Amino acid sequence: MSAYPTVMPEFYAKFDYTNEARREHAAKLARKILEVDFPGFENRLEFEVYNGNIAGLCYLLETNRVKLQQLRLTETGWDDPRMLYDALKSNTTLTALDFYCNKLGPEGAEAVALGMKTNRSLTILNIRHNDLNDVGVKLLAESLKGNTTLTQMDFSETRMGKNGAVFISALEECTNLTALVLSSNGIDAEGGKAFGHVLKYLPKLKELDLGYNSFGEEGGKGIAEGLKTTMSLKFCILKNNNLGPEAGKAIGEAIKKNHSLTRLCLEQNSFGKEGAIGMLEGLRENTTLVKLDMSVNNMVVDEELINVFLGTFPEHNVTLAMFTFFMGNYIKGFKNRLFGRRKMEKAWAARACTAPMSLLI
Repeated sequence: MSAYPTVMPEFYAKFDYTNEARREHAAKLARKILEVDFPGFENRLEFEVYNGNIAGLCYLLETNRVKLQQLRLTETGWDDPRMLYDALKSNTTLTALDFYCNKLGPEGAEAVALGMKTNRSLTILNIRHNDLNDVGVKLLAESLKGNTTLTQMDFSETRMGKNGAVFISALEECTNLTALVLSSNGIDAEGGKAFGHVLKYLPKLKELDLGYNSFGEEGGKGIAEGLKTTMSLKFCILKNNNLGPEAGKAIGEAIKKNHSLTRLCLEQNSFGKEGAIGMLEGLRENTTLVKLDMSVNNMVVDEELINVFLGTFPEHNVTLAMFTFFMGNYIKGFKNRLFGRRKMEKAWAARACTAPMSLLI
């Protein structure tokens, strides 16, 4: 979303949403305040409401009396979440809705979920930094089944936890998704396995952020299986998931078969030397990756690992332009730190890569 004009409307501290007269009165008050502060409000396509009770604005949206296409609601008041449901189910103009940091909770999540079941205009939905808890996550997952209009979703920092697998499985029918963010959710191994299955059903997904979860080794191996099948994914973040050596080797196998990924972030995953070797061997058959980050992965860089690096570059990979490999890892022995580093830098620079190259070791 682009920059929004901002308003801080002073509506009711408490609002009886069942009272039609008060709903209409709040709508008139909303219109009056907005028109004074922002002439031509009805024709605006983008707007942000910060720190206010938005009952009146919701009613304007519900009755389609404004032409808003993009709306950001930040730290707003939800005296009755039903206002969200009514606005979403009836509105036909909004295409982007941002609920960042709104303390939606399970009741707000239920209202959004019910509204989303019938809303077919929204293409961008951001519910980042809202504590949905178990009930809210399950309700929103159910509402996404069969949704083919959403193209971008950000559900990061919503505390999905073990219910992440339920939510991820529901994405199977969201076939028009192009960008998905589920970072910092504590999603476990079952969620990773679910993603391995779901990825093949998302033919338009290009950007995926799964960083700062709890997939572990089994979840990482599940995601690796998905990476073998996706033909659209360009950018994937898997940083800080404690994936471990076996998942590192599995992802190395996956990038041999993946022909779409151009950027992959794998830092802070405890790959160790075995996982690093698996990734280097995978790079020998990969022809699409341009940026790869494997920093801070508990690697002990010894002569064996250096030789595997030299067996990959310069002969077998000429497409990788930016590689963060040994940064934050331990290079064992003075000889390796001095001469081994020089050999790797020389091998990297000798490649016939047309793009500007950067090796961080």
